Amino acid sequence: MDWSDPEISRLQQQTEQSRLQFIRTDLDLLRTLAGVVQTELALNNNDHAAQTLARAQKGYVDVSRIFEQRNSWDEKASNEIREKLAWLRQELDRLQQLVHAAA
Repeated sequence: MDWSDPEISRLQQQTEQSRLQFIRTDLDLLRTLAGVVQTELALNNNDHAAQTLARAQKGYVDVSRIFEQRNSWDEKASNEIREKLAWLRQELDRLQQLVHAAA
């Protein structure tokens, strides 16, 4: 197969767009999981809150790793994801304290 430079460049760009969309989608899911943890705590379902928090924390680690593998993103997209990751980290830390206190 003859991979011309424009074709490789197009595929790399497409891969990075897919990576960005995947991260955005995963961050939305993780934000939802954080909300589920909060709800479970309010319902005194502490075991489920702890399990859901563990899933969200694993997701955070996975998304962070995928984000670090990015190539040639513009600064706007990189900053967007950095801000969302920072917010999520703070929220997970806050929830961890609540889950720990409820145990």
